[in-house]
Parts: sequence; C-alpha cells; structure tokens
Amino acid sequence: MRTLVSRMLRPAGLAALLMSVFPVHAEGEDVMFHQLMDEAGMVLQCDDGYVGVPVVDNELLPYEKALRTGDGSMEIRFVIRPLARITIDYEDPHNAAPEPEHLFPLLFQSLTEQLSGGRHSPHREYPAQKAREIFNADWAAASTFDVMPGFNAAFNHGFMIAMHGVGKADAYTVMLFDDYETARPAINEALNCLVFAPPEPEASAVTE
Repeated sequence: MRTLVSRMLRPAGLAALLMSVFPVHAEGEDVMFHQLMDEAGMVLQCDDGYVGVPVVDNELLPYEKALRTGDGSMEIRFVIRPLARITIDYEDPHNAAPEPEHLFPLLFQSLTEQLSGGRHSPHREYPAQKAREIFNADWAAASTFDVMPGFNAAFNHGFMIAMHGVGKADAYTVMLFDDYETARPAINEALNCLVFAPPEPEASAVTE
C-alpha cells in the first residue's frame, strides 16, 4: 500500500503542503474511508438526511468521503490522515525532520491558506475542554473562507473543522455552502459528524 504523504516544510520554515491518498475507484470509497477511520480511531455519526455524493479529484485537498444535505444546499467533505501514514519530506540536512505528531497547527494554517487562495480566512482554536467535549480530540480549530474553484466550483464559501488526536490522526471536516447565515443551522448540526471515538472505559479492578 502507498503511504499518505505530507510534504510540508522547507528550511526557511515555509509550509508547502501536498497531501496524497490512495487512488480509489468510486466503488471503493467507503472501504477506504472506513479503513482510515479504523486506523485513526474515529467514528462517523451524522444524522439521517444526508445523501452520499462522489468524491471528486482535486489538487488542493484530496478527501475520502462526501455527503450533501437533502436539499443540496451544503456539501460536507471528510479528510482523515492517520499519523502512522504521514511522512515528512524535509530538506534541511542540519536538523531532524519534524514529527507528524507536532505539525497539526501548521497543517491547519496551510490548508486554510490553500483552500482560500491566501485570502482572508478568520479562524480560532477551541479551548481544550471544548475540543474534548465536541470531538473527543486533543486539539481542534475552525476556519471560514471563500472557496477556491479548484476545490469546489459549486459553492462559494467554506467552514473547516480541524482535529488532532495524540498518537492517532489529523482529520478535517470541510463544509461548503453559498451563504453562511443561511447555512448556520446545517453547520451546527454537522459539526460533530466526524469525531474521535470516546476512550474505552477502564476495566474495573477485580478483587479476590
């Protein structure tokens, strides 16, 4: 199997991001997505009412699964990058390559700039407690942006949730729509479609 590759850092510290995935035919999309969910320790828990749509190749952010609301007003794209599948192409011979575990804030910033074409894209990090409550994540952030046509030509705006699970994965939920205020209820409903699975309860101590 090929490895998911994130080619990211140059010695000057400029993030140049390239994320690639396995080539998957339409009939294999769900198989690949569930495999990545299993490796990342994640679950998909969307409410009923969404319709699956084909994954479309693009050079900005490859993704593994897409859904649309019943009325077609919003599309949701899911991206999962298990840390074990990420390698770093780092060109500074004097320093060790960064660990994938430590790159999630830079990945988030790079992806936001890439999807928006470098235009204004407000973003914020969730407090650690909220990241755990909503996504079972160790870190999470959100950004809004105007979508580059190279990622999607059907919608004008995007809202991205980025999540990081220590020792597990980086994952992204990207929601595409035409008007933020109109889409707000659908965004709130889909906010935690993709989350890390809750930790297994510790086994009770057995006393003799």
